[in-house]
Amino acid sequence: MRLVFDKFDEIGAVHGVLRWFVDHRVQIPMRIHGGLRKGDLEWRRPNRGTLRNILQHPVYAGIYVYGRSRFDPRRKLADRPGSGHVQLPEQEWTVMIPDALPAYITVERWRANRARMAANAPTGYTPGAVRNGSALRPG
Repeated sequence: MRLVFDKFDEIGAVHGVLRWFVDHRVQIPMRIHGGLRKGDLEWRRPNRGTLRNILQHPVYAGIYVYGRSRFDPRRKLADRPGSGHVQLPEQEWTVMIPDALPAYITVERWRANRARMAANAPTGYTPGAVRNGSALRPG
């Protein structure tokens, strides 16, 4: 797990961390959630969603949380059973208890990771991650 955080500090983007893990054939532990082997630990190639969750989930900073999302019926799509859940900002979480669990990283590093990931998101408010191109100073 520490390798995920160290590589994100070094590379700065979730996709870059994923590419590094794939190129170096590094696998990460994943818990099986269903079937006959439910609860077993299995080593697999990571995917972008798993890495993103590791980098931004507060449990890795030793923080117990409850209520990070809520259901919004206006966002529910009839053909999508899991739709309608909205992620809430940290200030609106129902419960947040720092230092409640063993931590891989500090709370400050966790917040920095979240901020960096938000800055990498290509939205109208942020430029997104640096990419290749014909700009004056790409990548």
